[in-house]
Amino acid sequence: MAQKSFTASVNAFRDKTKAQMRDVFSEAVQDVIETAQQPKARGGRMPVDTGNLRNSLASGLNGSFGAPSAGGYIVTLSQLEIGDIAQFAWTAPYARRMELGFFGTDSLGRTYEQPGNHFVGAAAAQWPQFVAKWAARVK
Repeated sequence: MAQKSFTASVNAFRDKTKAQMRDVFSEAVQDVIETAQQPKARGGRMPVDTGNLRNSLASGLNGSFGAPSAGGYIVTLSQLEIGDIAQFAWTAPYARRMELGFFGTDSLGRTYEQPGNHFVGAAAAQWPQFVAKWAARVK
């Protein structure tokens, strides 16, 4: 009888740990996305004029993407399980230029000297802090 009790205890610990890992991962990813989506006008790095860039965020799990929307990533995170591959991308045609900048002449002959905003890179660089914050809160 003691063996069954011990096994049940180990299984309960395993299940609780998996749930905690999922919660920490999900909350930390949400922090990264929300930080990346933060407009410059509110202290963030994302340039916002019409909102098209913010609303072009698409997300998905395991190679499947949903339609772009500013808050659609919440649905993706709610379905996330340990072992899944979560992906997030801003799909506006100019998103890459807004992130990395562009210097030179484009295919239409327009010349640019546009520095990058690094809204994604700067948010992703905070990953260790976000994980540590949520790991300390999850019990």
